[in-house]
Amino acid sequence: MKDNALSKTVLIGFALIELASTILIFIADKFSIFDTMVLKSIILCFLFSLLGYKKDRGHFIVLGFIGTLVADYFLLVREDNYLVGVISFIVVQIMYFLYIKPKHWKISLIIRGSLFVLISLIAGFALKVNDVTAYFAIFYFSNLAMNAIDSFLMGEKYLCLAIGLLLFMGCDLSVGFHNLSSYITYSSNIIDGIVKFSQLGMWLFYVPSQALIAISIHF
Repeated sequence: MKDNALSKTVLIGFALIELASTILIFIADKFSIFDTMVLKSIILCFLFSLLGYKKDRGHFIVLGFIGTLVADYFLLVREDNYLVGVISFIVVQIMYFLYIKPKHWKISLIIRGSLFVLISLIAGFALKVNDVTAYFAIFYFSNLAMNAIDSFLMGEKYLCLAIGLLLFMGCDLSVGFHNLSSYITYSSNIIDGIVKFSQLGMWLFYVPSQALIAISIHF
């Protein structure tokens, strides 16, 4: 984003709106308007990303937000086809991978595959997970984790994106812990505390993560 008063005002204004949205989402969680509040916040992130789509590979971030909106529609609004939502998030991570364009992309792909296999084995043998959607989610998370790592390795230009993806991981880990509670047969204060925090963490991380990803396109 150009270093002028107007662009700084737009950037600060966007950041403040997203911060307010995060607070309002916690309030909306108690009412029926929760899902639409989240969706409206992501729509705003998408619109803000459009301001920088002409930048180097910026269109991949814009396409990523389109995929995010599709995923949120199925996961938050309709809540009737989680597989489509997860597959949409996989497409999002592919777009982010193309945007980051890591120089070590071959090694990155190998690590992504290895991470997917490792987590799948743990889920299948240790937790007895046999849901197809769960394995698509594991594949998605493996790519999200590597995108976060790759963006950190790419230097200062990708730092905002890296932090956004890291918060995105925090959101998805919270969702994962919340869902895994149904597969865990024993309880402890630590596990109960993690599950309780996960209900808060998934929204504490999500909107800020998307805001930072939208902002990252302008640097």
